[in-house]
Amino acid sequence: MPTPPLRMIRAARARGLAVILTVVAMLGFGVTTAGTASAASACPSGYSCAYENTGWHNGGGLWAAFEQAISRMSAFGMDNKASSVYNNGNSCNARFYQDSLYGGYSLFVPKGTGYSDLSKVKMSTLFTWNNRVSSGQFVCGG
Repeated sequence: MPTPPLRMIRAARARGLAVILTVVAMLGFGVTTAGTASAASACPSGYSCAYENTGWHNGGGLWAAFEQAISRMSAFGMDNKASSVYNNGNSCNARFYQDSLYGGYSLFVPKGTGYSDLSKVKMSTLFTWNNRVSSGQFVCGG
């Protein structure tokens, strides 16, 4: 049997590393599954939500929800104010972005999960995601 080209081996290793890093990130940074009743009840079915407070509740604070996308959280008074996010979408994953119009760093949130405290989720070596969300959208498919 011929050996696979080096390029294919590197691609397979890169895919494997990406899966491992995603699992490690989900375990190490507090991704919570839909078993949390407060998250699912607070965020309407089919939407992804960002909350000013931790724990997926508005508690008198601000929050924003989108069914497809929000290009500017500032339109809802939520620019750089999110402390928790939840994806209660029906079929797609969500991404929240550091900048308006889906720019900068992005935070991947699988369907049926969320982050209850963005101060525990690293954006980079210097910053967490707390108060750094400016846009969001659902991402479907590959």
